Amino acid sequence: MTSAFETLQQASIFTKLDLSSAYNLVRIRKGDEWKTTFITPSGHYKYIVMPFELMNAPAVFQRYINKVLRLVLQFLLENHLFYMLEKPIFHARTISFL
Repeated sequence: MTSAFETLQQASIFTKLDLSSAYNLVRIRKGDEWKTTFITPSGHYKYIVMPFELMNAPAVFQRYINKVLRLVLQFLLENHLFYMLEKPIFHARTISFL
């Protein structure tokens, strides 16, 4: 399996945003919740938001963010709205990553 770092080795332009708990806010498609069912001594449970542990969760999250980011940036542009570039980093050659 390819790690995120191996995939990024070919990249030359980066964007970095500090989103608060966004990963755990991606809703699982209605009807697919059963795929996340797990059993504990106190009963059966299923996720309604994307758990970090799922194998395809990083790819789903990235696709979600790409879609949302394009929509947000388009809306800002169409409405002549501007934001402060203090925290986000766009079109950078290098970024720090924790």
